[in-house]
Amino acid sequence: NLEYALHEASDLAQALTLVWYKERWPRFQQEYRALAVEEEVRSTLYENDHYVVILMTRHDAILERIADGALLQWELKTAQTTNKNWIDSWEHNLQLAAQQLALRTWAGQNGLSDRPIAGAMIEALIKGRRERDKDGQWRQQTPLIYAYYKAGDGLFIADQVSTSWKRDWHKRLVSTFQSLEQWINEGLS
Repeated sequence: NLEYALHEASDLAQALTLVWYKERWPRFQQEYRALAVEEEVRSTLYENDHYVVILMTRHDAILERIADGALLQWELKTAQTTNKNWIDSWEHNLQLAAQQLALRTWAGQNGLSDRPIAGAMIEALIKGRRERDKDGQWRQQTPLIYAYYKAGDGLFIADQVSTSWKRDWHKRLVSTFQSLEQWINEGLS
């Protein structure tokens, strides 16, 4: 149902954010400094006496590489999976190429025209596939937000949780029995 799908989507967004923050943020902040986030940049592509063609772009972020002061465009994507074709597709992506022109314009407008442009960095958050389970329910197929769960007896036998399928265990959203932050920080245990 819609309420369940929204709950699942909210959990997935939260889990992806938590994982990025836990795994990537420490290195990211040592390597880069954000100069602009989601800022609209207008670049003139063509102009004559009658027409002006403006390219309007919005980078996820414009970064400064701390090591050498170079500027680069950062784009954060979500993907079910990544493979060589997905990675190679960015090499000829017209939007990405156009945003490099806009990055040069932004640098000039912000007193940074002397900085080298290092290109673009694409990072992907892997969310997994959304498929129909054996019970007919559509679910995201990721241990970031789902676990197999077997309830204990409430006295002597503790509840049991696993990231992999086990016979007679039920697949449940982690957030129904544990906070996602705890789940992520404890290593999906």
